[in-house]
Amino acid sequence: MSGPSILHYTYNKCCRACPTWKGKFYVFLLIVAFLLFFILFIHSVNPRRNNIHVSVGEEEGGPIEAELSSFPGMKLLVTNLSDQLQLGGHYIPTDCRPTQTIAVIVPYRDREVHLQLFLQHMHPFLQRQNVEYYIVVVEQEEGTPFNRALLFNIGFYKMNKLHDIDCFIFHDVDLLPLDDRIMYLCQDQPLHLSMLVDTLGDTLMYENLFGGVVALTPEMMEKVNGFPNMYFGWGGEDDDMSYRIRRHGYSIDRYSKEVSRYTMMRHGREENVDQGKLNRKLETGREKISEDGLNTLVFHMLEFQPLPLYTWILIRPNKSMLNGEIIPVKKVTDILE
Repeated sequence: MSGPSILHYTYNKCCRACPTWKGKFYVFLLIVAFLLFFILFIHSVNPRRNNIHVSVGEEEGGPIEAELSSFPGMKLLVTNLSDQLQLGGHYIPTDCRPTQTIAVIVPYRDREVHLQLFLQHMHPFLQRQNVEYYIVVVEQEEGTPFNRALLFNIGFYKMNKLHDIDCFIFHDVDLLPLDDRIMYLCQDQPLHLSMLVDTLGDTLMYENLFGGVVALTPEMMEKVNGFPNMYFGWGGEDDDMSYRIRRHGYSIDRYSKEVSRYTMMRHGREENVDQGKLNRKLETGREKISEDGLNTLVFHMLEFQPLPLYTWILIRPNKSMLNGEIIPVKKVTDILE
């Protein structure tokens, strides 16, 4: 005689009581609840590419204003802001354990008012996010064409060498965020934070734009060989970096247009751009990703000082870079003078 069929849920003393129709209904509800929880969890950890919808802190944050009408001066800023900071513009939250430590790298030259307004805005902004951070100002001395991307590479190299940084925010000094929901944290893809800028019409100029304010992990920076070093003068380095990112299999993520809003402090361009020359440089740069970047970084470090509101690095570009030469080096050279 054959034993009981499990399809009929026949009672057996070695098992728990078999489910009735009510039991089956409860099991069905549990399965539905589990599936809904699973779908919501997957959505939260895997946001759609190029359109990250912010969920962290939406009920507490929102649009903010940037104070651009008053210039407090550096002494007053130090008085107002330094109590919350350690030397070098380093902030550590006291009421929580941050998920990431970030370094905000700011390329700089001859923008004193912009720098004051930047510090006045950014320290409170970052502290509201309860993130551990450093603000690092990398200044290029006068006398040579400005090289924004080179300064980014130098800031990354120095801070990555000295501290355990999880996320690097590469930030123009003239851009200020206008929404507290713009989280200054790295994601699993390179993040373009400054999608909409008021002076640029509050519109994304083109899909592959990767300039203004961007976020990358140390692993991403090393994989793409950092920013290019060859762009002296205005323009080109953002498009080169965008190509490096996409060439290495990354995509560019952004917050939603309702959140990712910035204001730009007004200034004049340093020079007119020869678009033909710039296009030729871009073509050359795309062929030399492995030959131009972190692995060819040579510079003269004139100063390195932890100041009350930021870490200050003053550099002079190497003459070989000014002449357009790319000299492979076994390790980064920073000559202290």
